[in-house]
Amino acid sequence: MVFVAILGLSTSAFVSGFMLTSVYLVLGVLMVLRWGLSPHRRARAINLLLPMVALVLMGVIGSIGAGHEANFIRRDIWTFGRAIVAVWLGFMIGLRIGPAALLRAAILSGLIVAGWHIGRVLTNLSVLQSDTANVFRGEIGRGFVHPAIAVAVVLNSYRWRASEVLRLPTIVSAATVILSVASIVLSFSRTMFTVTIMLAVLPLFVQLLASASGGVRAGIRSRRMFILTLGAASVVMVILPMTSAGRDFGEKIGTSISELTGSNFETKADITQSFRSYERQQAFTLYDTGSGLEKLVGFGFGQTIDLELTLDFGGDVGEFRYVPVLHDGFSMTLIKVGALGLLVYVLWHGYIWVVGRRLRAFADPSYRAFGEIQMYGVAALVLVTPSVAGALNTNSFDTLLVLFGAGYAYWRLGPPADEDALV
Repeated sequence: MVFVAILGLSTSAFVSGFMLTSVYLVLGVLMVLRWGLSPHRRARAINLLLPMVALVLMGVIGSIGAGHEANFIRRDIWTFGRAIVAVWLGFMIGLRIGPAALLRAAILSGLIVAGWHIGRVLTNLSVLQSDTANVFRGEIGRGFVHPAIAVAVVLNSYRWRASEVLRLPTIVSAATVILSVASIVLSFSRTMFTVTIMLAVLPLFVQLLASASGGVRAGIRSRRMFILTLGAASVVMVILPMTSAGRDFGEKIGTSISELTGSNFETKADITQSFRSYERQQAFTLYDTGSGLEKLVGFGFGQTIDLELTLDFGGDVGEFRYVPVLHDGFSMTLIKVGALGLLVYVLWHGYIWVVGRRLRAFADPSYRAFGEIQMYGVAALVLVTPSVAGALNTNSFDTLLVLFGAGYAYWRLGPPADEDALV
């Protein structure tokens, strides 16, 4: 069962799109066939998934008779539906293994992905001579959330004195931090940097400001891991500016805010520079033209946004004027399922955050560490939604969604009956 958890957590680094959703769906179905699902547990699962299922139904109903392209309708069903599958798989995993075992699986998943990522660099050192960060990422990978989660598990386990429960030797913790931080930095991903800060660094920083509320010994060990994390990041950050890709990435960090908030769209170059802001503006323009009903429940799945000019998105995507998806997950939700759907979407995130807060109030340190990760994980997901779609991203954050589903199972249904044997 722990193997299934590791597979569920790490698969998104190696396969994506429909294949990833299929793997999650098969795993979930096999678990139901193997262990069944009692009416009580089924009711709890429905309570968790119903808001997202409602969004899918709203989008499908809204597309009826709207004349939207069938391929785009199917894509939207998958975009919203795959989050349901990931959370459901997490719920099923949470029914079978406890939080300590799942947190250990998250660490192992992070080590596997980080090792694979770093290994790709070591076997292709010429990539370090790439002129831009995008070229580097195209060769090695665009960054993975797994190492960020692994670092968060290590740091939070010390904060909540759960390292003994998780059986984390210091050498394993140190190796996890060093390899994961190296992978995060080598991702050249502003999103992964943000998620790591929110998920791993911020909670520990809050604890340090609060004078190590987890106890003197835990506080000292937390400080050591915090210092190790910053040290590893500092070493790599000093080295990166020595490469062209690293310098290019530094420039991208400097333009992050303008990309999201820019308002000068006089030329095509201006639009390209602040494309996320531009597409959001075009989405709001479309929304303003809608009827009262469309503003309330959206234009339905398959609705596209007119960019008013054709842009080349590169790679296999090609040129488009009418785009079916947006970087901003909130704006995309508003267009597809309206203000009502956006409200449901935001409240669902809030509910998941509350679940994490409830878990953090448990006496068991592993539950408290899990709850902390869930709370800050939701916050991180919301923070990056305007730039990379958050939970609606094609596969970047599926691992977090799996953990959210498991966290809900722990809160609503308590520890698995066979937890002792698996932890």
